[in-house]
Amino acid sequence: MTTISIDHGLTKYQPFLIYWLVRVASSQPNSSLQGLLTEAANASIHSKGVADSIERYKAAITAMGRNASRYRISSEALVRRVRKEGSIRSINRLVDANNTISLRTGWPVGCYDTQAVASSVLLRQGATGEHMLTLGKGEFDVSNLPVLADGAGPFGCAVSDSQRACTSDNTLEGLFVIYGFGSVDLEEAKSVIDRVISVGGFEYITAPEVVGP
Repeated sequence: MTTISIDHGLTKYQPFLIYWLVRVASSQPNSSLQGLLTEAANASIHSKGVADSIERYKAAITAMGRNASRYRISSEALVRRVRKEGSIRSINRLVDANNTISLRTGWPVGCYDTQAVASSVLLRQGATGEHMLTLGKGEFDVSNLPVLADGAGPFGCAVSDSQRACTSDNTLEGLFVIYGFGSVDLEEAKSVIDRVISVGGFEYITAPEVVGP
């Protein structure tokens, strides 16, 4: 069973994580979940809560010494895409769930294949010169950025996720992680998560748990 902790060196920035594990019955798109994704995309454009979450994360990255405008977090990238294109394309059930939660909360969300991740995971700051092979950015410099890492190194961050831990049509169990800074209302977040899990046809292995701040 996966457990996540936060490195003491990050605590001054007040990070938090919400994570949970799900069992995946099918990776095929789900029309009801696609409807939730569309609903979340439309709401995100005018949501002050979404905008506030994005700005809090960007402020933390800036405080860590990285340019938040150059290294755009995933939730901001999603909202910008909605504004530009008017919608978000459905990809598969796990990705659609990931994007729905991110657009509803404004926080970056990652989803990882549990078979590719060790049981003990740490949120820490990327070391100087540390890189991660990512899905869309190739060898990405994660220096100073908050990253999820196990014994094999970093596999996730709010800007991009690694090729090593990405989900696929063969993923049977998924680890979802919400990345945030400052305070969080767990009950409010859990209501969003529960709806996505139910509509998406997933099964909880472990319920959402908060770590930090």
